[in-house]
Amino acid sequence: GGAGVLLFGGSGNTIGLTVSLSLGNVIGGNAGPGIDISGDGVDNNRIYGNRIGADLIGVLAIPNGMGIKVAGGPDNNQIGGGIPNLANLISGNTSHGIGIYNTGTTGNRIWGNQIGTQSTGSAALGNGGEGVVIQEGATFNVVDGNLISSNGGNGVWLSDAGTNNNEVVRNTIGLDAAGNSRLANALNGVIVRSGAQNNWIGRQGQGNTLSGNGQDGARLDGAGTQGNYVVSNTIGTNINGSASISNTANGVRIGNGASANYVGWDLLNAVGNLISGNANDGVNISGASTAGNYVYANVIGLNRSQTGKVGNGASGVALLAG
Repeated sequence: GGAGVLLFGGSGNTIGLTVSLSLGNVIGGNAGPGIDISGDGVDNNRIYGNRIGADLIGVLAIPNGMGIKVAGGPDNNQIGGGIPNLANLISGNTSHGIGIYNTGTTGNRIWGNQIGTQSTGSAALGNGGEGVVIQEGATFNVVDGNLISSNGGNGVWLSDAGTNNNEVVRNTIGLDAAGNSRLANALNGVIVRSGAQNNWIGRQGQGNTLSGNGQDGARLDGAGTQGNYVVSNTIGTNINGSASISNTANGVRIGNGASANYVGWDLLNAVGNLISGNANDGVNISGASTAGNYVYANVIGLNRSQTGKVGNGASGVALLAG
């Protein structure tokens, strides 16, 4: 089916506009994506202040097939921005909120949006699939400062060989906008799998809150999935790190041959994660071929100030064969 808005061959366009009041669009009811940004050279476009899959008030679904699709080589497009008036509400769509695909699709930024919630950020209006997907060799894309909750799949899914050097930073994934109540994504907060490499889930001082999700907070999975970093995140607690809002399985899980990944990084500067309050293990590493992973500089099973217990349900760190 067709898209609500198709950008194919054009650069430097703005879809929606925000000054003091939102002048964005309401884009719903399309069989294809609400907005489709496709093709090499479709660069430097800006998507601001739209309702994509939801009504004007932001409480009812008017689904598109997907919220926004970026595929086939577009570079340096920006979805949302660093102030609330630039944020898009991308909720209620049939499949994914945002999909970024293909080799050559690089340098795009998803910034400050609400993906899977109502406009208040306190109630669910989930997309049917993942909140954000980055696949098929897309590189150097950034998912920054979004609320990604209540989606039917994972909050963020990075997969496939060649899907490298992407960043997921400063997002709240699995909670409400205040960071104090569960709005679970049905599967993992973030999953990196199927050979994706050198991606960052959190950066020093730019960690995510990955709590309240239906499976693991962060999951690294599969042979060839290596050189990925999980750092500076809050995993399994409220945004302040003071009380449990558990991921239903583990805080972090590494398995099925994923190797040479880092949970925590830089002993000198202690760029670790807070991994507490999860229903199962804080960190679970399993499988005979899952080798050479690093876990260090983390706080596991305590509150952020390290003055009280916020225990994980099973082990702090579990190393399991088979």
